[in-house]
Amino acid sequence: MKIVFISTDNSASSGAFISMTVLNEYLNKDHGIDTKIILPKKGAGVSLLEERKIQYRIIRSYDWLVPINIKNDLKTKCIYFAKRMLNIISVARIRKELRKEKADIVHINTIYGYVGAIAAKKEGIPIVWHFREIIEKGHDKTFMDKTFSQKILGYADATVTVSKSVLNYYYENGIEMNHPIVIHNGIDVPTFYNHDKKIFEGKMTSILFIGDFSHNKGAFDLLKALELLSDELISQIEVTFVGRSNDEFDELIRRSPVRKIISIIGYQKNVEDYYRKSDIVITGAKYEAFGRVTSEAMLSGCLVITTDDSGSGELVKDKETGYSYRYGDVDVLVGKIEYAINHKEESQKIAKQGQRFIKENMSAKQNADNIVELYRTLIR
Repeated sequence: MKIVFISTDNSASSGAFISMTVLNEYLNKDHGIDTKIILPKKGAGVSLLEERKIQYRIIRSYDWLVPINIKNDLKTKCIYFAKRMLNIISVARIRKELRKEKADIVHINTIYGYVGAIAAKKEGIPIVWHFREIIEKGHDKTFMDKTFSQKILGYADATVTVSKSVLNYYYENGIEMNHPIVIHNGIDVPTFYNHDKKIFEGKMTSILFIGDFSHNKGAFDLLKALELLSDELISQIEVTFVGRSNDEFDELIRRSPVRKIISIIGYQKNVEDYYRKSDIVITGAKYEAFGRVTSEAMLSGCLVITTDDSGSGELVKDKETGYSYRYGDVDVLVGKIEYAINHKEESQKIAKQGQRFIKENMSAKQNADNIVELYRTLIR
């Protein structure tokens, strides 16, 4: 079996790209399936592929999404149609690559791009289309031409969504999906699982945030919550932000009364050591299609406090596998942090239950097994 993946980005920090990379690794090693990834441009993601000896080729192509707030601007429309024209060449080049590789299935990694679907359709190759994101809620983007997009999305022989939330969202917004199935992303157990992890054993409680320091990811809400904690509690905690910052967030940190307990770390390719050193991981995104950081943190044995909507809400059940709160409700977040620290024994048990849940239900091996089972239904 030969599977050609069509990636819509080439980023070492993209959750969708990481998920695709791990899936390819397990398809290669566990199932003996030959894969190749077609990348749309140069980027840092190739380092992940080369580390795992995954085949790839770069064929320049362009996505079909536009920012919601400038969708109707003349410049946006001109750029969009220019990309459509350039993608005609991309489709031709991808078709040639598919013939060369004798692809049995084309697997499109996100909803961002469409060229692989057109190429596979013209070659008569079955298409699996992965919906890993909610473009409007999570990325502030949308389709320029919904009629055209719906037509191309309909080329898929199977549509994989990474959570029930993603499936329900597209149904509710009129996007028809052929043979939809929910297959949660897989987390690499050997990389993140720490059976001996013990939290709340040191003098200080270590809190970790991983992701872009943006409003949508919850970084600003976390900073507000920290500033509302009592002086007594502040004296017991240390907080690490790992990810990409911005001028607005940097200025707030500079003026924050709790800046002395905060460490700012830039983007890190490998975050396993940060999980190992942390007691609590807070993932307060407005919307997560799946919740990769949430899953990694739980599997690592950390106590997770997360927002209760979307993908992360499917992973964390409040006071069972973690603690949850509504996005933007800073007062409730404050209460969750206080409760977790003041009820350490209970929080330790909850963290263990969360770790067990991810290990048993969200492993990369299970993800690959489920995907392979889907493939087999398409090429019988």
